[in-house]
Amino acid sequence: MRALRYFLIHASEFGVDPACIGVAGDSAGGHLAAAVAQEASDDPSLPRLKIQVLLYPLLQLLDLQMPSYQKYVYDFGLTGGVLTEPTFGIMRCVYLLGRIDEDFMTACRVNNHTSLAFKKDNPTYYNHELVPAGLRKHVSYKGPVMEDGNDEMWAKYKHLFQDPRVSPLMRKNLSSLPPAYIVSCQYDSLRDDAIMYAARLEAAGIETKLVNCYNGWHGMFNAPDFEVGRRAIKYLVQHLKRNL
Repeated sequence: MRALRYFLIHASEFGVDPACIGVAGDSAGGHLAAAVAQEASDDPSLPRLKIQVLLYPLLQLLDLQMPSYQKYVYDFGLTGGVLTEPTFGIMRCVYLLGRIDEDFMTACRVNNHTSLAFKKDNPTYYNHELVPAGLRKHVSYKGPVMEDGNDEMWAKYKHLFQDPRVSPLMRKNLSSLPPAYIVSCQYDSLRDDAIMYAARLEAAGIETKLVNCYNGWHGMFNAPDFEVGRRAIKYLVQHLKRNL
């Protein structure tokens, strides 16, 4: 956020129109872009961002059994696909704790890292109805996983999980955010983070374009040799030319 704030304030020194600045990122970078867009929108002294571009972003760590998580594991198992569950588990640990914690990774994998009381008191955080039925309904889908909880772990780490800088999707007020271009992928456990954030932004009155790429996968923007990657890049460039 420090870098963005400095650039917004000093944009003219770099020959940049401060009214034509956006943020963008893919995967964890999409998470960072969403988080700094929220922080920047809270500071009335800064120029308003023109756009936020979020490419298959990670946007929350409260519900790790969204329909896309369940389908991804069904399709690829715990160790298959591009973003495997063990890899994602290590990333969560290092990002939040700065170390590897097997108990933490196991609890997250089965959605047992929050308390049962929190799940019951905050059903909107587990509202899978924001995901279209055609994408939600799958032979592997068993609905929100809310049967168990871990009070000890939740008490220790809830300040992290509930921080909107960690879970931008869970921010309560989204009405001041810049327009969004969001990409999700068919074969990606993070698909529903993107879809749900787009739905919440639209409900808050934010101009939002969601592109769910059929046959797309996590990381496809780095694969221009494949048609789905080329097409996604083409659509993104076209959108930026019209809106930035």
